[in-house]
Amino acid sequence: MIFKPKKLLGIDIGASGARIAEITERDHHAWLSNYGYLAFPQAIDTSLPSNQERQTVQKALSEICRQAKFSTTKAYSVIPGHCAANQIYNFDQQTPKTVIESWLADNMPTKHLGASPLIKWQKINTSTGGKTDTVHASAAAKHVISHYQNLLKGAGLDLQGLETVFHALGRSLAGSDHRPAMIIAAGNKNTDVIITQHGHPLITHSLEFGGQEITNTIAKHLNIGIKEAEQFKKDRQLTATGNNNDSLDQAITKKREQLQQELREILAAALRKNIKVDKTIVSGGCAYDQEFVSWLEKSLGIKTYPGNPWGRVAYQNSIKPLLAEISHFFPVAVGAAMKGLE
Repeated sequence: MIFKPKKLLGIDIGASGARIAEITERDHHAWLSNYGYLAFPQAIDTSLPSNQERQTVQKALSEICRQAKFSTTKAYSVIPGHCAANQIYNFDQQTPKTVIESWLADNMPTKHLGASPLIKWQKINTSTGGKTDTVHASAAAKHVISHYQNLLKGAGLDLQGLETVFHALGRSLAGSDHRPAMIIAAGNKNTDVIITQHGHPLITHSLEFGGQEITNTIAKHLNIGIKEAEQFKKDRQLTATGNNNDSLDQAITKKREQLQQELREILAAALRKNIKVDKTIVSGGCAYDQEFVSWLEKSLGIKTYPGNPWGRVAYQNSIKPLLAEISHFFPVAVGAAMKGLE
């Protein structure tokens, strides 16, 4: 019998573009065998896309697959954080599964997901007392699940599994580290915040704050177009000096302070659950802004690092410099693909 290595695709559909990572299992280790990325002509709504936006996404996915020539169509993907709910609960070890499922259906905060969302749960560890089990529960709207199933099918991909973006980010950036870590993943329209431990998202939030908001602020204060503002943001990395525009500096500082306050509230909520965050991991475009990373570390008082989605996969040494340049694009895609190797 000839053994064929397991190969899987991880699909990340963001507001600004689509990313695909192909992961191969070699000797029980994850190996990056291929990848691809394509930007959309304009930002899309990932939760409620129009027919035109759906066609844009499917064309992008098909084009990435065509150019990259992936060796499989089996794929894992994610649901955006604002389209899902995640909670941690403790139950007596003798509680029947049917009782847990009924309790979750009645008590999980899922009103924003519509009627009868799909709820999945698993036991993740046993508490110190030994008499209760910790349960991690996730919920997603059924129409969102159906949308992603049809979206990938229309692109010629065979969807093997679907999870929340929180799981994929935790898997690729924090792994099974026993120390609680806070992951801050800044997207175009939303920023996902995850406190993870032992590979499980313990606390999750999706904040209405993204890179586009900063870009719009720059465009407004400098009276330039969105494309020019985006380039300005990349070139200057939003440093607090050198802009020669006090009103812009103040506006950006205000945005940062709003983010800082929300992060502090999340950390306070974690402490109330006896979870003390050991480090912060920054993902997205802001991970390249060393001034922002340093500011965040100082303002929160927690050691802060740029995220590295390649830290838990092997790859050819020759592409290491290239991977370093695009690392902020791929934590979700890599984490989603690695789900299939668990």
